[in-house]
Amino acid sequence: MDGLITPNLLFWGYAYALTLVALAIALQAVGLARKGHLAAHGKRMDIAILLILIFVASYVLKVIFLGREEKQNWETFHFVVLYIHESFIALMLIGGTVARVLASKFKQSVYGNQTPTALDLKRRGTHRFFGKLCLVSTGMALVTASFILYTLYTVG
Repeated sequence: MDGLITPNLLFWGYAYALTLVALAIALQAVGLARKGHLAAHGKRMDIAILLILIFVASYVLKVIFLGREEKQNWETFHFVVLYIHESFIALMLIGGTVARVLASKFKQSVYGNQTPTALDLKRRGTHRFFGKLCLVSTGMALVTASFILYTLYTVG
């Protein structure tokens, strides 16, 4: 399959592009938060989350209709990169989920007339930590995905 463009490879190209766009939007959202534009930050993050959810849903459909990749020609190094990639994806999903859940818990102190409580302020700090974890993991998932795309294209 050396150099053959397959439907699975096309899917992974689409997934890479979708994740790259989601990361770019999320990074823009972080800049908005730093400038104090919290409503715009939340809206941009919702868009980034939606793109990741679209990826997850399309991955399920991909497995159903296109199946999994054939990895019989892969060497140990390829599997190591894949497992590292999958770990970054897991960290991205966990970090993003925790950040989103925390954001919903202190939302009233940001958008409403409610004064932030000590718990809200703590949740904001934890939200920031998990958001950073999500962003860094997403970036590293894209780096490792580059190697996997290359492997799929050259090895199959």
